[in-house]
Parts: sequence; structure tokens; C-alpha cells
Amino acid sequence: MLVRLLVKGFLLNKREFERAFRCALSHLKGRPRDTRVLVFMAHALRLKGNFREAIKYLRRVVKIDPKDVENWIDLAFTYRNAGYIKKSNDILFNLELCTKGKSVK
Repeated sequence: MLVRLLVKGFLLNKREFERAFRCALSHLKGRPRDTRVLVFMAHALRLKGNFREAIKYLRRVVKIDPKDVENWIDLAFTYRNAGYIKKSNDILFNLELCTKGKSVK
């Protein structure tokens, strides 16, 4: 239920959205390495326009699971939205170097 609420967070009214957000924060206290919830928190923050806070969550995600290319791309996208173009380009360039000639799932 928690994940479903956050995925559809942009459809909730402000009060429901804040409640789902608090619920996710409380979930993370017990499971701080739950990358699925961390990613959804970052997406929720990004929807609200809070890119810097979303970056913090995504940095935690890539630290926990550095092999997940999708999360690195998500982090680069969020950096770009926050105005950190060079940082975004650096991540994408490094991803290209790391995955060159490899099949990425």
C-alpha cells in the first residue's frame, strides 16, 4: 500500500500526499536500506520540485546498489533538474564508460 500511494503521489491531494510521505519516512526508520522506498521518496520530492532533497535520497540508493544503472540515470536526471548540469553530464559519461560493450538490464 505504501509503494502504491507514492507511485500515484501526484494524484493525491496535498493532505493525502503529506500523509503518504510521512508514512514512507517512518518506514525508512525501520528499513533505511530499502531502495524501493528511497527511490519513491526521491520521485515524490522531485514532483514537489525539491530536487536537492531528492538528490540526497538517490545518492543513498546508488551507494546501496551501485550496479543499478537505472538509479544512476535517475540521479543524473535529478541533478540536471536541480541545475547541476556538469555533475549530471559526469555521471552519464561515467555510465557510458562503465557500460560500453555490455548489455545493460
